[in-house]
Amino acid sequence: MFRFAQRNNFELEYIYRNSVFSFAILNSFIGSKSVFFGDSRTTSYTEYLRDYFSMTGYTNLGYSGQVPKVIYSLERLQQIPSDANLIFMAGGINGGISEENLQDYDITSRDTNNPFGVLNIAIDYIRENNPLANIVLISPMLSFLSSRESYARLWSQVYNLIADYRCCIFCDLTNRLNIHE
Repeated sequence: MFRFAQRNNFELEYIYRNSVFSFAILNSFIGSKSVFFGDSRTTSYTEYLRDYFSMTGYTNLGYSGQVPKVIYSLERLQQIPSDANLIFMAGGINGGISEENLQDYDITSRDTNNPFGVLNIAIDYIRENNPLANIVLISPMLSFLSSRESYARLWSQVYNLIADYRCCIFCDLTNRLNIHE
């Protein structure tokens, strides 16, 4: 479950209601068929969102220990149920990116060796096969391990930029909500 740095329930509710993550939009999906992608941390945020929104119909496609290139492979994308209408995309705590070359990547790419390309391919697939589905990009949770924290912050930037570029909902667990594993 999520741990929050010294905040009470009132403060947490305020943060949620005023964050980039639009709970008003997501509340309209209570009872919807949801799919969760990500790494091992997916279980934590899946449980939280499932409980918060009283979700009953969801599929957890989290893949422990993997980078987004593997998490969003065609084989895994094909596991999305045809009636899914809310798809959460997360992951990135396991690396697969470096600060030195982040600025060299093309946000419009469809190259699987480019973090933007990996997400663009996944979003293309989802929009083609589940055209009515809403996509929520979720930045990785911060880690208490410093090596993983840098990955979380870099992937947070990537998810944020792609959400903007591809008109997806963005939930910033890394910077906005300060959620830790």
